[in-house]
Amino acid sequence: TRYLQRTLSVLPLGLPSTPILGSHSRAVRAAAARWRYNLAMMLKNHATADRFVLLTAVNYDYRGHLSNFICNLQRTGMRDHYLVAALDADIYEWGVLNGLSVYMP
Repeated sequence: TRYLQRTLSVLPLGLPSTPILGSHSRAVRAAAARWRYNLAMMLKNHATADRFVLLTAVNYDYRGHLSNFICNLQRTGMRDHYLVAALDADIYEWGVLNGLSVYMP
């Protein structure tokens, strides 16, 4: 867990315009702009033709409920039009490791 915390601490969690990225090099800012887990990129990639995206927000204690929710979404055919807002670092890490469309607001 300590290794993952150090790894995730260097990943850009926000949009490229956030102040936390202001002091980083141009290469880091460019990588953050294309980072898979930022909100702008995920909205672009997961919206339907009508620009619909289902957004849910959870913390780590509700990861079991989130898994059930995603399984039911997939059974109904909504495989790629949802996003998960991680309310804490643990659920963000868990979501990234499990391949979810997760971002940290």
